[in-house]
Amino acid sequence: MENKEKYILIVDDNTTTLQFAGKILKNEGFQISLAKDGESAISLLKENNFDLVLLDIMMPGINGIEVCKKIKTIDTIKDTPIVFLTAKTQPEDLVEGFGAGGNDYITKPFNKEELLARVLTHIELGVVRKQLSESIVKLKNANEKIVNLFHNIFPIKIAEDLLRTGFSLPKTYNNVSLIAVDIVDFTEKARVMQNAELFEELNSIFAEFDSIVEKHEAIRIKTSGDGYLAVCGIPEENANHASNIVNSAIEIHSFIKNRNLKSGNKWEIRMGLHTGQVIGGIVGNNRFVFDIFGNAVNIVFRLEKSAEPMKIFLSEDLYQILKPQFNFIESKEINTKGYGKIKTYLLNY
Repeated sequence: MENKEKYILIVDDNTTTLQFAGKILKNEGFQISLAKDGESAISLLKENNFDLVLLDIMMPGINGIEVCKKIKTIDTIKDTPIVFLTAKTQPEDLVEGFGAGGNDYITKPFNKEELLARVLTHIELGVVRKQLSESIVKLKNANEKIVNLFHNIFPIKIAEDLLRTGFSLPKTYNNVSLIAVDIVDFTEKARVMQNAELFEELNSIFAEFDSIVEKHEAIRIKTSGDGYLAVCGIPEENANHASNIVNSAIEIHSFIKNRNLKSGNKWEIRMGLHTGQVIGGIVGNNRFVFDIFGNAVNIVFRLEKSAEPMKIFLSEDLYQILKPQFNFIESKEINTKGYGKIKTYLLNY
């Protein structure tokens, strides 16, 4: 530590004390400023960055205790260490000084060795405090990044469980609605595109899907290749889960149509919509992924595979909930593995 880089303010109405203490500390390489009263001291502190204040208690006008209290109310200077210079050594006097925010005291008359020892101690403590404060800020920033990352990866309640306890128990969600989307002829188009271009296309499309479903209080569960799955009603129940997922589908459909008018790459999508019960939870021990499982998930993927391009295709279960709110056209009956025949409908909008 270079003393010449450390700045000390000495405050005392006694010229002899100022000169004596100033000379000792200057000879040790410290940068010294002097003040003979409290108001001058506060003005200097506001204008300069001091590493330490040596503050006389018995001064005319504002005494050292009141100066110390005032310093501690000013955000820009309140953390400056203060060492009192005092001839008062009764316990109640010292308690009053520490209560005002003082860090230490030097008894008058003081000698060179004691002055230097206490000054050096508090200068070093100041360095440590500054380093600790910087470390705390860095840790706080790092923690905020972790929290934001968890909130971006997982549903908020699941993220909070993980951050608080390190785990999140699986849960059954009885009333949710789902949308599964994939891109028509994706494999064939992908063969003739550069990887970077293909990634940029998918990222652009899925990012907009994310914005759309979030606007309608749904969340994306996952993407897989050109496939996209979102759900409404997780992790909090949502009475409008069915209409929210249909409105998401309408907006996704419009987005793709409008995008095709402006983009060189033209895409068509298939969409399957369903409602039902799912189980949701964290999968994995080291690399966490939130996923959902159940018959409703399997059915929505089967619906999506059977859907007509650029149509909104949904199950009868979802139709029964929404038929008073939207117009539908009865569609084909599809034969699904494991679930038999499922009656389907097209949204007419």
